[in-house]
Amino acid sequence: MYRVIKARQLFDGERFVPENAVVIKDNKIVEVVHISKEEEAQWENIIIYDGILVPGFVNTHCHLELSYLHQQFESGGGMIHFLHQMFDKRHNFSQQQIQEAITHWDKQMYNNGIVAVGDIVNSMDTLHIKKNSAIEYINFIEIFGLKNNNAEALFNQYLEVYNSFRSNGLKANVVPHSPYSLSKELWSKYRNFKDASSVSIGSFHFMESRVERQLWDSHSSELMDYFVNKFRYTLKELEHLFKNKKEYLNFYLQKNDWSLLVHNTYLQEKDLDALSTYQDKIFFCLCPNANLFIENRLPNVLLIKSFTDKICLGTDSLASNYNLSIVDEMNVILKHFDVSAEEVLKWATSNGAVALGIQNKYGYIQKNYLASLNLIEIKDKRIDLVESIKY
Repeated sequence: MYRVIKARQLFDGERFVPENAVVIKDNKIVEVVHISKEEEAQWENIIIYDGILVPGFVNTHCHLELSYLHQQFESGGGMIHFLHQMFDKRHNFSQQQIQEAITHWDKQMYNNGIVAVGDIVNSMDTLHIKKNSAIEYINFIEIFGLKNNNAEALFNQYLEVYNSFRSNGLKANVVPHSPYSLSKELWSKYRNFKDASSVSIGSFHFMESRVERQLWDSHSSELMDYFVNKFRYTLKELEHLFKNKKEYLNFYLQKNDWSLLVHNTYLQEKDLDALSTYQDKIFFCLCPNANLFIENRLPNVLLIKSFTDKICLGTDSLASNYNLSIVDEMNVILKHFDVSAEEVLKWATSNGAVALGIQNKYGYIQKNYLASLNLIEIKDKRIDLVESIKY
């Protein structure tokens, strides 16, 4: 049986188009058409909405497993303050509380119109939920650790998680956390690892904080002081982070078919010069609410936009955000920058789908795509989700 959904306007994933209706059968779009008011009676099973139809949203950066930390952290203190809170609070919750939070927020993202998520994974905690979720997850098994003498054991732990996700039919890639969080030996392990995925997608926290900016610009950083004072690392164990940072970045960008650089809060024009060699392989993922939460600062969206149109959106975790809503992320950008609703909608749909390698199913309102749609309204440079429409 066919269903027909008509709206006042339709955004196809890239632009607003003359067509205003989709014909759906068996959860697939079979036709995109224009239906005038006079023609409505000619169509059976037609549902008419007074709003704007858009594709389901794609969240390209999330930490679903940290959902139990919702409303547990103070905001605005910077990265070091955030890390202190993380290590002080993350072990204060039972496995039942962790699983209940993951279950709740997986459903909440779906209700928020999100159909696909690029999710950072450090444990097995989300595996069961993802096997049965209505959302498609692309899992980034994230490696980090600064001790050379336990690099092999750590990497084997990450491989165990990676293999478990893949053996359960879930998409997974192994990724480094950031330029500053792997030992020299762990970087070597990552360098030699051959991903079994047909397409290698990277995800990398980049220029997220003021202290990371310090590390990139000099050999002095409060981040290094934190590692020394909190974890008793020696400067000898950390010096490769100063000496090899550009080498690590270049290797990371070379290794993957394409890569997400996530956050970019302190990205500067000189960084774009360094990234220009890899311009066609880079997606910039923006998580503005998390940036405001941790650093009380937003990335220079207009600078990034002048460099590339490969921009996508993420929510980060509930340790650094109040909601997992791509609509909220779009509205922060619309409030603070001279960008159009059409642009941010593209970042939230088709660009996100391309960044996660799922553009054959998600991100567009086109023939043969899944009929996972959202109905929105746009008023005074603000987007509101009216309804999430899924068949």
